[in-house]
Amino acid sequence: MRGFPLLSALSVALLFALAWGPLRWVASNEPVSINKELASTEPTVRSSKIRIIGTGILVRVKVQYLGQIIFDKGGDSTFEQDIETIVLPKEGLDLWVEAEFAGKDKHSALAIEIDFNDGDSISRSLWGKGGAIADSVFFQKEGE
Repeated sequence: MRGFPLLSALSVALLFALAWGPLRWVASNEPVSINKELASTEPTVRSSKIRIIGTGILVRVKVQYLGQIIFDKGGDSTFEQDIETIVLPKEGLDLWVEAEFAGKDKHSALAIEIDFNDGDSISRSLWGKGGAIADSVFFQKEGE
């Protein structure tokens, strides 16, 4: 045998003994309280309008938010629809968009704009291939 096995075993036992106190203190200590200002982030609910513009005729456009379909139309290249209430949390808004274009163009593009009644608007673009787009798009108000 090489080295000193008894000395190695004692040093490992000493390291465990030294770590035992801080680990026990961390495990039994009360959790840190969260700042109330950070915990009370209420989402902003506003009336809004969604506008979708495609590079060609759209057979179908479907937009989902939190698993619910908020927009489902087809047959034109530009759509506009009022949405009664949409929750825009400070963390942002994530929509799932599926679009199918008439014809199988090599590249397809879709512009999505959300207009809020307070004058703010946010616009995003999605790109796809083969006449179809299926992707998520993220909206977040600047400065929040």
